[in-house]
Amino acid sequence: GALVPLLASYTLVKLGVPLFASRYLIITLPMFYLLWAAALAALAARSRPLALAVLVAFILLNGARWAQTALGGMRFHEDWRGAVAYLEQRYVPGDAVLVLHDNAAHAVQYYASKPLALTSLDAGPGQPPNPEKASGMPSAERIWLLAAYFEADDLPPVQRWLDASGGPTPSRPTA
Repeated sequence: GALVPLLASYTLVKLGVPLFASRYLIITLPMFYLLWAAALAALAARSRPLALAVLVAFILLNGARWAQTALGGMRFHEDWRGAVAYLEQRYVPGDAVLVLHDNAAHAVQYYASKPLALTSLDAGPGQPPNPEKASGMPSAERIWLLAAYFEADDLPPVQRWLDASGGPTPSRPTA
C-alpha cells in the first residue's frame, strides 16, 4: 500500500511531470521532517545509539550543504531576471537565443519584455540537450546561449555543435 504513491510519483516524473520542483517544498517539507522524527523515535525505541548516529549523520549531511551555501559564498540560485535584462540590453534583431532546457525557455519568456528569437534544445526528461533542434533556427549574426549553473555539464556538446556548424561564436550569459 505504501509503495503506490511512490511508484505513481516516480512514473509521473519519468513522464515529464515536474513534481519535485522547489516551489512544492513549502508544502512537503514539514511532513518530511515529521516522518523523519517518527522514524527516529521508532529507531530510538529499539537502539538509542543507532538513532543518535542516524540523527548526527542527517544533521552533518544537511549542514554541509547549508555551510557550502551560507558560509562558503556559493549561491545556488538562478538569476533569470538579471540574465534576461543583460541579454535584452545587448540583443539586436537578427540575434538568436538558445537555452538548454524548456524550464530555462519558460524563465526567459517570463522575464522578457520584448520578443526574442528563442529556441530550446530540450530533448525530454533526463536527456541531454539536443543541439540538432537548433538546425531549424533562422540564421543569426550572433547566438546567445543562456545556461544555469547546474547545466554546465550540458554545454560541451552544444558548444561542439556550434563550432562544427560554422556559425557565429555564442555569447554565454549565465543565469
